[in-house]
Amino acid sequence: MAEQQKIHRLGAQARALPAPLQSLVSYWLQKCGGRPMPWREDLPVQELRPWIGHLALIEIVGDQDYRFRVSGTNLIRRFGREATGLEVAELADDIKRHLRAILRATVRGVAPIVAVSAVPLGRQTFWHCDVALPLAGLTGKLSTVLFASYPLREG
Repeated sequence: MAEQQKIHRLGAQARALPAPLQSLVSYWLQKCGGRPMPWREDLPVQELRPWIGHLALIEIVGDQDYRFRVSGTNLIRRFGREATGLEVAELADDIKRHLRAILRATVRGVAPIVAVSAVPLGRQTFWHCDVALPLAGLTGKLSTVLFASYPLREG
């Protein structure tokens, strides 16, 4: 089976997300407070605890460059390694390609993105549901993406 990925702007399919992602999206929307996106400082770590192991903060460092500021321990399997401090470019090719597509869509639309990705590893295929939520930096512009990923199934 070849790699597969479907990326959508967050919309009606939010109801079809796994429950933890539904609650994270609801939390993010609440923090927007009528703005296109919340400030990074609007999301204190203690409030992110229900999702913390499945979260990564990914900094936008250039047109096509992204760096993990932090990456939860449950994402090691998703990214194939501990990613904190790494550039997205340092990930395996298939994972890097999927993640860059998600991040580009988030940056281009300055909007939340939902993706379902399937990556074959040996005889198994691992499916993940990912959500990328934009966060504003000190200038009020998109500077960081709050990324969350939950496994869907192995096939």
